[in-house]
Amino acid sequence: MNKQKRKAQSVFYDEHGSDTKPRKLRSRWLGCLGITSVGLAGICLMLAVALAIIVWIILFEPEIFGMGLTGDLTMTAQSVHDTETALAMSAHNTETALAMSAFNRETAAAATAQYNNAVAFANESTRVALNNWQRQLDHDATRAALNGFATETAIAAANAQQATRAAFDFMATQTEVELEYQGTQTILNQNATALALGVVTPAPFTGNVLTVTPASFPDIAGDALLDDSFSAGLDSGLWQFASANDWQMVNDFLTARRDGAWLLTQSTTFHDYRLEIVLQPDIAPNADYFVILLAPSGLQDTTGIALRLVCAGGQCVSAELLHFARWQMLDGAGLSAAAFTVFQSATIALAADAEWTIRAQLCDGRVLVTINNQSVFDMTLTGTIPSGSVGVQVPEGAQMRQITLFP
Repeated sequence: MNKQKRKAQSVFYDEHGSDTKPRKLRSRWLGCLGITSVGLAGICLMLAVALAIIVWIILFEPEIFGMGLTGDLTMTAQSVHDTETALAMSAHNTETALAMSAFNRETAAAATAQYNNAVAFANESTRVALNNWQRQLDHDATRAALNGFATETAIAAANAQQATRAAFDFMATQTEVELEYQGTQTILNQNATALALGVVTPAPFTGNVLTVTPASFPDIAGDALLDDSFSAGLDSGLWQFASANDWQMVNDFLTARRDGAWLLTQSTTFHDYRLEIVLQPDIAPNADYFVILLAPSGLQDTTGIALRLVCAGGQCVSAELLHFARWQMLDGAGLSAAAFTVFQSATIALAADAEWTIRAQLCDGRVLVTINNQSVFDMTLTGTIPSGSVGVQVPEGAQMRQITLFP
């Protein structure tokens, strides 16, 4: 009864006789189901979000779950290897750099040492050169002093020789005058005796005069090697001279302005030749004229040959052939004050107020000299005759009119 009573109490009917109890139950179940569905949906959504987060973490941050440890270890090992390699390379590079630095320092040190050696050598060379230069200066000074002493000695010797020669010439002149006087007296006595006996015998003349027989010159072949009348003045292309002031043109003739004025041909190659000189001597009572037959090119060569004409008392009284050195002619008064060697001489009588035509020939060692077609020397030299220049040295006032040189 109770069971039925409870069943009766649980069944309700609506106004239309319908049961209202199941409807309420269904509404409850539907509400619970809806709430449950929403909760499940929320849980599913949360799970989905969580799953997505987990997947993202797994894909992009696996180390959070320890899944990236192996990769990290691999990468760490690679990093360690790379670090060791880098350290090894760095050490190698450091060693290489240190070695290169040491090599560069050694190279720089060697270069510096070499430079220092070069500087030291240059300094030593400079010192040696300066010492040599100083020695050369000392040598030049000594040589200049010796040359000056030698020149003074040579001039003194030449003056002494000139004085001695003048004394001998004076003595010879006095002796010659005395002999000529004695000879004249003897001849006069002989003539007087002959006249007294009635016999006339001509006496021979014993004086030394120029031979009147002209010298025999060979025929001239070929054109003149040199032909200068000095009509255009002094040609420096042909002649060497001490100074142009030593000469001047007077009445169209080349005239010496000082004692010892000289001319030498620029050419030093003349050997076998014939020389012809026309000059007007100065009327000075005492003077020396030199005809340079051969002046060797070497300054110290003493094989030069010259003809010396000595004038005294207004006439030329003697002729000499002599040897000289070229430097003696170029020094000061020239050959007038030089110490030379006379190897041939002759006493002559030649007026100093008339024109002289001097001819000289050197050929195969033969020396042939004439003045105004009168023979003075004809001799043969020994030894080899070198080539050289020709020329003249004359006193002040002498006039050169023509110099011609034939082959």
